[in-house]
Amino acid sequence: MRSPSSHTPASDDVIIAKNDDSSGRYKLGTLQAQGQFLCATYGDAIAMATKYAKTSRVRIWHTEDGQTFIPLTRPSMKRAELKAMEAVSVRHR
Repeated sequence: MRSPSSHTPASDDVIIAKNDDSSGRYKLGTLQAQGQFLCATYGDAIAMATKYAKTSRVRIWHTEDGQTFIPLTRPSMKRAELKAMEAVSVRHR
């Protein structure tokens, strides 16, 4: 199911968010099932989300607060984009 707006995830899109504890881990899920998987790094979260997004034909989103969602590049993310996202992630820990 596609989202009516490009600014909000569809119900089956992948959402990456920082875990609620102080571990620095990231959680993956959907709007309906948040936090299904925990990943040690943002890079691990991107890799897992990308695999799922490619096979399921969904988009990947990032959120800091659970209210505002940033669409990430289609699953063919370039290595430079991934490194930039990891650098931003490290600064927010």
